[in-house]
Amino acid sequence: MRGTLSVAAPMREVVLSLTLPATWSTRLVEKFPASVRVIDCRPSGNGGIQQLVEINGQPETLEQIVNFIRSDRHVKDTHVVKTKRGRILGVVVTKDSAMCKIIADVNCFCLTCPLASPSKPDGNVDWVLAMTARSSLRGLLRRLSDHGIRAEVARVTRISDVGKLTPRQRRMMEYVFASGYFEYPRRAGLQELSRSLDVSPSALGEMIRRAERKIVSSYLRSAAA
Repeated sequence: MRGTLSVAAPMREVVLSLTLPATWSTRLVEKFPASVRVIDCRPSGNGGIQQLVEINGQPETLEQIVNFIRSDRHVKDTHVVKTKRGRILGVVVTKDSAMCKIIADVNCFCLTCPLASPSKPDGNVDWVLAMTARSSLRGLLRRLSDHGIRAEVARVTRISDVGKLTPRQRRMMEYVFASGYFEYPRRAGLQELSRSLDVSPSALGEMIRRAERKIVSSYLRSAAA
């Protein structure tokens, strides 16, 4: 018997501005000229967090980076593959990802990963979450504070169920796509595209994120139909 989807109260999109706690990834970028992107994460069977990561650095430092990750006292296991282009792909099992554990406890979902978000001038990063009617924003902030993570609410908005792109969003996404923004490696970045579109890089990043959410939401609804 197939289950039915009940209509619940609207979800909220919450943007938190916070200072990242120290983790193996923040310690790594402090020591090496490298970047870390968390592609996905999930709980591991031993109480930690499995993170699917992509690390970009200088080819001659890849071995040092891998050894540095494995020597971190909070890292329990690693499975990585190095490439000749200064790139590392793999899984890192860690026990110091407090934020991942907290959102699972308070019924939240990550729309962006704070580890992949650019730092703002004040050193903070934005963390975008989807919260259900059962989620407690106050409880989330309290849990973060208990773990020594300072967070402020930057914005709370209702997540619209409208999945169609506006004409402006469609034109923008077509231009961004044709310019190679979604390719790897990227042929054009936010700075370059923002000059062409006459908007700030932060505004363009927000526009792309909102359009991406609409596209993914529309796809998921059509796939479930």
